[in-house]
Amino acid sequence: MDLRVTAYGHSHLSAYLHAKRSLEAAGALPGVALSLVRLNLPELLPGIEYRDGEAVLSEAITRRIRFTLRRDQPEAVLSVNMGNEYNIIAMHAHPEPFDFHWPEMDLHADKSRTVLPFDLIKAELAVLANRNTLLYVRFLAENFAGPILLVPPPPPIGDDDHIRANPGVFANNIAAYGLNPPEVRLKVYMLYCQILREAATGRVIYYDLPHQIAEAGYLKKGLWYSAPTHANGEYGEILLPKLIDRARREVARAAAPQSSGATP
Repeated sequence: MDLRVTAYGHSHLSAYLHAKRSLEAAGALPGVALSLVRLNLPELLPGIEYRDGEAVLSEAITRRIRFTLRRDQPEAVLSVNMGNEYNIIAMHAHPEPFDFHWPEMDLHADKSRTVLPFDLIKAELAVLANRNTLLYVRFLAENFAGPILLVPPPPPIGDDDHIRANPGVFANNIAAYGLNPPEVRLKVYMLYCQILREAATGRVIYYDLPHQIAEAGYLKKGLWYSAPTHANGEYGEILLPKLIDRARREVARAAAPQSSGATP
């Protein structure tokens, strides 16, 4: 019987949509019933609302998720939701150029820039993550009883010329303030991913992206999409079979009898 997997996402889901079409046409996704659910369709926006100052998912979003969970009856779920919120801090330069030192990773700050406390940057990123990506992850965990793979966004694109030529939603801020250095963008991305990793507990599993999609930490050139932060269908073709394989293993792990004591 085919493994049933449902993936939810926003703009980063596009790479997987392209990959699904090409891989299925080539017969390269056997043994899986895969449903990809876009949550950034016009009729679902805005997906996040604020009630008494608290970020909550809109009724349209919660209805769509609950409906597709009932329809698909998945055994595993992939969360590819949001993932661009860290770029509020990372992408464009700030009037007071900043950097930060990350002691745990031995990543030092450029002292020619204002060095901000690590805990401050992490706290700001945590707020953004909790109001965006993790809002969806928590709702999925509350409404689905199986394993959930939390899939981080692609690594940042390190080429400033590509971003300036394809600024997307960041066009106005980039025009007004310029770009943060690639090193700062990468460091903020890495810390954002660490926050997602720390939030993944229980049935929520953080998925480590394979090394082959990155070069020196940045998204490889052949995997760039014509946008400032997105990956292309080839990226999706690399990841999708790996994600299905990991989902299959997590479903099997969840179904395996749990040991009640130490192995003799």
